[in-house]
Amino acid sequence: MRAFFWKSRLPAPLFLLSGHSVRWNARPVSHPDLISPLLSQLMKTNAPIQISKTDHEKLLALVESQGPDRGRLPVHLQRLLDELNRAEVRESVEINPDVITLHSRVKICELDSGDVLELTLVPPEKADAAEGRISVLAPLGTAMLGYRTGDVFEYPVPNGVCSARVEQVLFQPERIMRQGTED
Repeated sequence: MRAFFWKSRLPAPLFLLSGHSVRWNARPVSHPDLISPLLSQLMKTNAPIQISKTDHEKLLALVESQGPDRGRLPVHLQRLLDELNRAEVRESVEINPDVITLHSRVKICELDSGDVLELTLVPPEKADAAEGRISVLAPLGTAMLGYRTGDVFEYPVPNGVCSARVEQVLFQPERIMRQGTED
């Protein structure tokens, strides 16, 4: 396998997906050592994210149930775990009404194309692209979890990175719970 020194302006995943190793700080590093941290970095911004305690527990259980018995987590699970570890965990009634949570229906704008998508963030078993239900394990689903209206986030795609902005949270289950406690 041929090693490259990192000099390209192209996103790291393009080299990593090509089957080549990358020489980082003059030390050859195999792509399993780099891909998870690089993809996690691509999805992170400085904006803090919020996750309900209930969603946090469900998603941790999902990672544990799908993860290997020992060894390294698959990339999609590691990305979700990274997001869960950096999240501000709150009780459901304390989640701001404009935060994307599991089962939230949202409008996001892909900044590169200007396309506005209406999506519902769901567990993997309820995902259905034709119905606009995106899995929390999909790169876009993992990336948008916990962001608020107006936030911009990035997520990996096969040819690089896409940026998106949360336009509106149309439905959020926690909002319904909060209204029930106020009555």
